[in-house]
Amino acid sequence: MNANKPSRGLSRLVKVVYFLSFVFLFGGCGSSPEAPYPSDQSLINTFQANQAAFTRLLSNPEDKALQTQLGIQRVLSSTMNPKRILLEVWFHDFPGPGGVTKGFAYLETAPSSERLVDSIDRHTNPPISPEEKTLYRRMQGNWYLYFHSIH
Repeated sequence: MNANKPSRGLSRLVKVVYFLSFVFLFGGCGSSPEAPYPSDQSLINTFQANQAAFTRLLSNPEDKALQTQLGIQRVLSSTMNPKRILLEVWFHDFPGPGGVTKGFAYLETAPSSERLVDSIDRHTNPPISPEEKTLYRRMQGNWYLYFHSIH
């Protein structure tokens, strides 16, 4: 082997490293969220399969094991009357102030009719929008899906 020529294995490794660097560099510069935007149906399926865990989370919103099990990234709760708990599953920050979140909400008082929709997906397509809005989709009882966008 010629000492001035890299081996084929090393050449392939360099190509793979260049390719991965390209993917990470340009993949991170776009407006893609850190995780895929969850559809209403995927969140409803998660809720239906884990109703007991969601009920337990109401009594202890700081339970990190339950949050992880349910895919919850952050919990925002208000113990004021009426009780309100937002369980953030997905988020995307805009450059500068603002961002978008989607997840589960437990609301003791129903949201206003103008914020209640039959499909969050249909009203937020594409999911990333600088328009400020808060939407809810009722699942059952006091449980809702929520979407919040602020700029």
